[in-house]
Amino acid sequence: MSDSEDARLRSDSGSDSSLLGHPISFRRQKSEEDDSDMTSLDYSYLDGDALALEVKLILHVTDFSMVTSINFSGNQLKCLPVSLTNCINLQVLDLSQNLLTHLETQITQFPRLTTLILSNNQLEHTSFPKEFGVALSNSLKVLSLGGNRLKCVPREVFELCQLRSLYLGGNAVEEISRDIKKLVNLRVLYLGGNNLTSIPTEVGLLSNLQSLSLCENRLHSLPSSIAMLRNLRSLALHKNQLTVLPTEIVRLRGLVEVSVLLLCETFFSYFKLTFNAS
Repeated sequence: MSDSEDARLRSDSGSDSSLLGHPISFRRQKSEEDDSDMTSLDYSYLDGDALALEVKLILHVTDFSMVTSINFSGNQLKCLPVSLTNCINLQVLDLSQNLLTHLETQITQFPRLTTLILSNNQLEHTSFPKEFGVALSNSLKVLSLGGNRLKCVPREVFELCQLRSLYLGGNAVEEISRDIKKLVNLRVLYLGGNNLTSIPTEVGLLSNLQSLSLCENRLHSLPSSIAMLRNLRSLALHKNQLTVLPTEIVRLRGLVEVSVLLLCETFFSYFKLTFNAS
């Protein structure tokens, strides 16, 4: 995943602006008039509902099997266009900034889907079909759920064993299940802007994790198992209620950036540390 894509996903997660970059831009590879080899479709910010976007798909696409990327962000979708299921080779689907309150089984019918952006909708932890995790377990690598109404991580997410990046910022998540340990391939875990008061010890089992953001929560402490994250390079902890950090953090030799806000009885201090990777 490119740096620009990572910045877009963090931005959609409702995270701290100091950590954000520029948004992804999706574009057509061919013009609308020449759809014979069109692989990337951009129907963003058309203010359209499912029916309006269905009409556009039918009019503009002659071979649905050629479509690998669709951007439906910034519309009025409450459900997905029916013909979307014809895009059997779809790899990237952006549904951010719509009106989705639930996902139908239609979302599970893309066996090659690698990136799914669902940020800034109205999804809750019960909004996912039970087949979601199993159906996408071998393909999905990036999932963005920032800016929704989640109070906990949907249990179906823990079945996504190939997931590399998980963005959950800007929700109301109160706890992280111990099942987080199942996501052994995670490189990026973004949990900024939630209501977390604790982090399970099992987070330390995510041995491939490189970036962990816990900023803007209600954390009073961190588990010492954080020191087991040998590949961690970035750790965001600012805007919590931390008074002390685990001394074991010094063992993280690969860590190059830490942002922390420590609270004391009479003062607080914010500091951002940048380490020399050498």
